[in-house]
Amino acid sequence: MHIIIAAITALAALIYALYRLQDAGVDLNSFNPFTWYRRHQWKKNFHAHPALAVSNPMDIAAVALLHVAELKGELTRETRQTLLNLFQSTFKIDEKTASELFSSTSFLLKDGLFEKHASRFIEERWNALDAAQAQQIVPLIQKIAESDGLPNSRQNAFLSLLKEKTQPQPGSFW
Repeated sequence: MHIIIAAITALAALIYALYRLQDAGVDLNSFNPFTWYRRHQWKKNFHAHPALAVSNPMDIAAVALLHVAELKGELTRETRQTLLNLFQSTFKIDEKTASELFSSTSFLLKDGLFEKHASRFIEERWNALDAAQAQQIVPLIQKIAESDGLPNSRQNAFLSLLKEKTQPQPGSFW
C-alpha cells in the first residue's frame, strides 16, 4: 500500500511541477518531438523561396518559362506577349487566365533571387513532372530563350540543367 501512495504522490508532484513550469512561461509543447518536427518543417517552407512551393504542372512550367525570360534582363513587351501566347496555346486557357498566370508567376519571381534556388527548383519541382510534360515544356523554354536573339550564358546553363533532368537517367526502367 505504501508503494501505491508513493507512486501517486510522485505523479501528483510531477503534474504540479509541469503546471508551475507552464505558468512560468515554459512551453511544454517544445518537448514534444512531433510538434518540434511540424514546426521545423513549417520554418523550412517559410524561409524557402516562394517559387519552390508551386506544385501544379502549369505553374511549374510558367515559373521555368518566366525565369528564362528574366535571365536575359528586363522583359520587353514582345517577350511578355510571346509568353502570354505560349500560355494560351500550350495550356489551352483564355487570355484573362493567361494574364493571371503571368501576374502570379511574376509575383513569385519578383525578388530576382530565384537564380540561387534554380537547382533546388529543378530537383524538387521539375522532377515532379512526368517525362512527357517535361519534354513538351523544354522546347517552349528554348523558344523563349531565343526570342530576343541568342540565349546568354545564364539561360544556356539553366536550359542545360533542365535538359539533363528531362533525359531518362541511365539505369532507370522508365
